[in-house]
Amino acid sequence: MDPLQYLNSKFVQEFTFPRQLAISSILALAAHYFTLSIELDYLVIHLTTLYLVVYVCLIRLYSAYTDIYSAVISATKLAAVFNATLITSIVIHRLFLHRTRRIPGPFLARLSPLWIVSKSWKKRKGYLIVEALHKQHGDIIRIAPRQLSINNVQAITAIYGGNSPCTKTTFYDHRFPEHQSSLFSQRDRSTHQLRLRGWEKAFSPLSIAAYEPTMRNCQRLFLDQLAEAGTIDTTMWSNFLAFDIIGQVGLGKTWGLLEAKEFPPAIRKIKDSQTGFWLAGYMGWLMRLAIVLPFAGRFSGAMAFAAWCKEAVEEQIREFEQDREKEVGRVKTIMRTLLEDERAGLGRMHRMAHWDDGGLLFAAGSETTPTAFTGAMWYLAMNKDKLQKLQAALDDAFPNGDEEVTYAKVQAIPYVSAVLYETLRLQPPVAGVIPRNTPPQGITINGQYIPGNTTVGVPVWTIHRDERYFERPLEFIPERWTKEMPGLVKDRRAYMPWSIGPTACAGKPLANMSLKLMISRICLSFDFDFAEGQDPRAYKEDMKENFGFQVPALRMTFTPRK
Repeated sequence: MDPLQYLNSKFVQEFTFPRQLAISSILALAAHYFTLSIELDYLVIHLTTLYLVVYVCLIRLYSAYTDIYSAVISATKLAAVFNATLITSIVIHRLFLHRTRRIPGPFLARLSPLWIVSKSWKKRKGYLIVEALHKQHGDIIRIAPRQLSINNVQAITAIYGGNSPCTKTTFYDHRFPEHQSSLFSQRDRSTHQLRLRGWEKAFSPLSIAAYEPTMRNCQRLFLDQLAEAGTIDTTMWSNFLAFDIIGQVGLGKTWGLLEAKEFPPAIRKIKDSQTGFWLAGYMGWLMRLAIVLPFAGRFSGAMAFAAWCKEAVEEQIREFEQDREKEVGRVKTIMRTLLEDERAGLGRMHRMAHWDDGGLLFAAGSETTPTAFTGAMWYLAMNKDKLQKLQAALDDAFPNGDEEVTYAKVQAIPYVSAVLYETLRLQPPVAGVIPRNTPPQGITINGQYIPGNTTVGVPVWTIHRDERYFERPLEFIPERWTKEMPGLVKDRRAYMPWSIGPTACAGKPLANMSLKLMISRICLSFDFDFAEGQDPRAYKEDMKENFGFQVPALRMTFTPRK
């Protein structure tokens, strides 16, 4: 008798079907128990494969003694019992035994992250749902089985500060193994710190000053075309500008989007894939599963975008290697600075890590700045007195017009920074929770113990609108960031548009320069208002949450100032 026949006989003869069902239930309970402390996001493919293999094997075992139809029915009954027992065990655990069971929140949120996904699926405004829950339940709420939102200023340093014991969650490296991923995806602190040094050098004051001429040239083209067009979709045009800037400053490559007025196919695909990234924020295992399921359309754009970034980075690597052999240099780009880094440069990391860094450059550099710029235009158009005040300050600083504008001079105008800070307070790059895992021993925040191995985060949108930290929080008042009305900022620690600590946005210096220059140059050169037929309210109503904001079209009319 061969091994398979022997197994067949033992399985059928010694284990009656009721006993087989009981064993299936016991295995389900054991599976749940032994996976409680494991990050299952990494194992979803393996576990799914194992489940299917066992199911097929059961069909094979039963088919040796009955017809195939009956074998499928028997195997399906065992699978159904296994599934039912596993789900029941999970429900009981999450409702009555889970370490976060005492944290208030919606009943269904205790059972599955599908609750908040379903609530925010249509309009993708999870940040508003979280804000409403905080008003109902207080500072600490449970928005998913093991995910907490903490709306308290002390939580910011405790979760994101340099001395925080909290670490990044599986959301960050859900696409590739960590050693093949970008800085953004690094969960290991030592590796992150090692690679961060190259990024800090790429965004140092000296490097930022070197990027300014290129940035100003791109902006000059934008201004010239704006004077001709008059009425534009501010959201789309600011995206064209951002991609052209990051292309030249980041990779020394001119995409020419301002001239073409059209996105390349890879960019269109990544923008169409944003729903996938939004889902991955709540269920990171979806991204890992999508990697092996090419028909998962919501993620297909990410793969096309990754290939596009790979090509761009490889071009920089070829130029870098040629120049190194010839001992000559070219104009520094961000990627070139990263490749030259002594600790994490070319040859010191996996090649894919450089490709993913290229993707990070494009994704971060082209998403945050146009969103913030469009927001600034919206708030200034809605508050004409603030626009006129900003224009007066710019007129005093630059009496001869735009050609005098430099970043150093703009930095010396407090109201420019105030307008940007207030825009980022009311419309931060990331509105929701920036997730982190608590250490096994847990942490204490404002006297409240938070259990270990729990996903936590501060809801940026909510804390930026908290009356405990900002007076008149819903109003656009740039003066709160100047000497005129400093009392309107009760606790500056609550301001965190770029996050804080070692994992904060590394490109913040570049974003600040780009935004301050562009806001200054637009307001100095143009008067503007919402275009005919543009409902200002629609802009806010149609904003969507991905990891960052996805803002809708905003048509505005720009008129050259006399």
